[in-house]
Amino acid sequence: MYQDRNMQLVEKIVSEREQSAEQSLKLRQNLSAQLHDTTAASLSRIISIAQVVEDGLDETRQAREIHSLKTIIDESRFALGELRDTMQVLEGRHAKKRIKVDLPGTLQACEDIARGSGITLRTSISDDISAEISQTIARVIEYCAREAVTNLVKYAPANSAAFMDLSLDDGTVSFETANLIAEGAGDPINSGGMGLAIIDRRVLAHGGKLQAESQGDMWFLRIELPLVSKKEEDNDSK
Repeated sequence: MYQDRNMQLVEKIVSEREQSAEQSLKLRQNLSAQLHDTTAASLSRIISIAQVVEDGLDETRQAREIHSLKTIIDESRFALGELRDTMQVLEGRHAKKRIKVDLPGTLQACEDIARGSGITLRTSISDDISAEISQTIARVIEYCAREAVTNLVKYAPANSAAFMDLSLDDGTVSFETANLIAEGAGDPINSGGMGLAIIDRRVLAHGGKLQAESQGDMWFLRIELPLVSKKEEDNDSK
């Protein structure tokens, strides 16, 4: 009788867990469907509209207008790819194998985004960096670079110059940015700060550290990361 009662209890617990898992999966699937019907659909429309406008522009028009449209298209496509990966995870499916991160291409994209806002962004990158770091670290850097250029566009004055540097130093990856802060823009640390907080959490999660500060009318950001993520090392040791 004791064994029967225990078995019934176990079966009840297993059944409740299965029901909870099913409800959780349904919730994630509903959320994925909403993202598909709203955000993903909007991004797709943005790409289509911008493509039509770009195709219709006369070549004699100012290069900046054409360049800005190309940047809108490229960034929307990037965001749409990231969103679709998230939707697959929410649906309980494995996301497709990601394309290898192109860090020189990422910095070039940052230059393009800045140029579209009238800002000259000078970038530099160590030649051997892609071969030295893991893809996990490369993705963290890719995210940080795109978030950094977003802040650059928000806070730097038009027609100003900025720099972004990615280098290797004694087993550490260093990512640095510096730019002027537009008058009246406020301190990037205190102006919402959500993007910076997310960068900080990501960097810390992978065994790195972040320094961000404003000095007068200048903004500085420095991130240091290991060549291999702390998460990857933890998984390898298990």
